[in-house]
Amino acid sequence: MLMSGRYRQSMRIRRWLTAAVMVIACAGTDRSPARIVLERLPCFGWCPTYRVVIHADGRVEYEGVGYLQTLGADSGEVASQLHNVRREHAQISRQSAALVLRKFDQAWSSWLPNRFGLGWRACPDPATDNPTLLIVRERGARRDTMEVYYGCPLVPARIDHLGTYIDSVAGVERWLGVPHF
Repeated sequence: MLMSGRYRQSMRIRRWLTAAVMVIACAGTDRSPARIVLERLPCFGWCPTYRVVIHADGRVEYEGVGYLQTLGADSGEVASQLHNVRREHAQISRQSAALVLRKFDQAWSSWLPNRFGLGWRACPDPATDNPTLLIVRERGARRDTMEVYYGCPLVPARIDHLGTYIDSVAGVERWLGVPHF
């Protein structure tokens, strides 16, 4: 009788622990739709400067100044260009948006660095005046970021290729225009 009482008590504790673990595990799973945010930051010279967002439902949002001229421009000219922001919207298929999210998952690494920017150990001895690429997957409050400063001696192809792919799917070239050298 004593043994069965202990057995019942241990089974109750196990069930309670199992339920608690399941609640905690499910609470950490954010089921909100994801989106990808790509930003290309300016350099010293002629670099495209913009932000593009691809939502899980296929909505695309573009915001940028296109090719920002910083070479030979004074601070007033640069400030003037920064105020000339273009905002555009487009639509891609849900399948294309889902593929962008899958490509992010393939490029993301749990073991290798995902950030190659100024001040990061993965970017020793960087050259200056180069652009930066940021790619962020947002799902609820979670943000996974990949960053490449193109002045780093070792720019990983997985992140650079993902940036090029996202640009292609979003169709940013239609909004960038042509650089005016």
